[in-house]
Amino acid sequence: MLDATLQKLQPKLLPLALLFCRLTLGGMFALSGFGKVMGELRNGLGTFRGGYYAKLQPSFLPDFIATPYGYALPWGELIFGVLLLIGLFSRLSAAAVLLMLGSILTAQVVAFGPSAVDGQGPPFNPNYVLLSVAFLLLVTGPGKLSVDGLISKKKTAR
Repeated sequence: MLDATLQKLQPKLLPLALLFCRLTLGGMFALSGFGKVMGELRNGLGTFRGGYYAKLQPSFLPDFIATPYGYALPWGELIFGVLLLIGLFSRLSAAAVLLMLGSILTAQVVAFGPSAVDGQGPPFNPNYVLLSVAFLLLVTGPGKLSVDGLISKKKTAR
């Protein structure tokens, strides 16, 4: 009964579900990036690179890769988070977020073990869930309720 009802509602619910996923992931990344970028602007360029990021840098990662990435990460989080929020270049943004989350989780797993937490928070790192949401958006796209969806609708109307 419930399955049949959800099957009928799926065309209406899927765009809302994708919107919710996109706003959640985009909002989390935009806010995280905004905080880091403001710290960089307030305290000087490299504040993030020299702080928490430096503590998590895996020993196998050479500085010539880690340093530019550490400077770019706050800006990437902010830019791709905002793009996800508005639903513009959504698949590209989801791919970038997926790569960022993969690198962040790799550093956290190396530092803290498979749970990727330092013992202060939940039993596992929430980034695992965000990784799944980013993958979902990469595969499905942003849905109709996005700028990408509006652009796509205009192209097909021609």
